[in-house]
Amino acid sequence: MVWDTVRFDSLPPDRMAALEALVGPPDGWTARRDLQLRLLAELGLRSDHSFLDLGCGPLRAGLPLIATLAPGQYTGIDVDADCIAGARALVSEFNLENRTPRIVQSATFGADEIPDEVRFDRIWAFQVFIHLTEPLVKAGFAALGKRLADQGEAWITLRIQDDAPGFEVTGAWRDVYAINHAPLSYFAGLAADNGLSLTRLGRFDGRTKTGWLADDAPQAGPVTQVMVALRRTF
Repeated sequence: MVWDTVRFDSLPPDRMAALEALVGPPDGWTARRDLQLRLLAELGLRSDHSFLDLGCGPLRAGLPLIATLAPGQYTGIDVDADCIAGARALVSEFNLENRTPRIVQSATFGADEIPDEVRFDRIWAFQVFIHLTEPLVKAGFAALGKRLADQGEAWITLRIQDDAPGFEVTGAWRDVYAINHAPLSYFAGLAADNGLSLTRLGRFDGRTKTGWLADDAPQAGPVTQVMVALRRTF
């Protein structure tokens, strides 16, 4: 994949900062975008794949995805009304309407807004599940099981602590988002409950250039962030 990113770097700094404030810490808009695109290319995303960006925010990675994927192949879902408003404004500003993206605000992972029969070849949930409460994590896995195409893959980041007694929530972000962790077996069980298999792809750190960490790299505490792949079982 060759990403069309240069034209999206023309946003004024104050506008970029305002959008960035919706989705995370400052001064990372371009770096976090490029990291996601690098990972997606590495994982094998193709322009003809139907793609679900779960937790799309104001299209930090979504703009070049919309521009590069075949028309009609991008769907972005987010719970935050401000993110969706920002996303739709950017689609118009960069004249991407002819790419016919689907931008959806949803508190149900699209269950109430997208027809039941719609399936996706690839689903991306970057730093999304780590900020959900347990009922939402369970609902999210159910959505993945429902939306993934037969030969599809979902790539998501999780926070793992294998000696934890179960799902645990600590901290807060923007007053409404949790920070969670659980044993990998917990998430594998959720995947199996929804007709999916879970494969650990490796340790993950969004602050690094490549996103990957060696398994023997030091860490500050017992929680490890990983990226996993989910595939449908038959």
